Amino acid sequence: LKYCSAINNDGTRVVVGSQSQNRAGINIWDGTQWTSSNITNTGAFGYAVSLNMDGTFLAVSARTANKVYFYTWNGSSFVVKNAVSITGDVNQYGRALALNSSGTTIVISANYFRVTNVDLGAIYIYNINFSTGLATIAGTKLPLICNVANAQLGGSIAISSD
Repeated sequence: LKYCSAINNDGTRVVVGSQSQNRAGINIWDGTQWTSSNITNTGAFGYAVSLNMDGTFLAVSARTANKVYFYTWNGSSFVVKNAVSITGDVNQYGRALALNSSGTTIVISANYFRVTNVDLGAIYIYNINFSTGLATIAGTKLPLICNVANAQLGGSIAISSD
């Protein structure tokens, strides 16, 4: 069982991921009461979640599917805009996520990135552009790799606000 959470800067949006239920629970404070809804998917969806500072951008990983989904807030709910995935000898892509404060950069870990049957771990850094209505992901897909056998780099990650 794995739960994770993310909260925006003013505490009005809280996301709780649950990979065992393949969901991300969305909790919104409107100034009077909390309302709740769920985003569901498959592949250990909800293993990791990250919100930007004002809570308008959300990233949710589906760890066993090696995929991360990107959502934008439309005023009443989060709407999926895109996803990024990876193939090859990589496991647990999306083990940890971190969006910067504006939601324009994301760091994604894959702590079981394998090279010749050795779990090294890797960190991927992407730039995200939500201005087109779809999240376009750009930047290097070359991972930062730890060259220590079985290091499993990326069990936990963070990114600065800018």
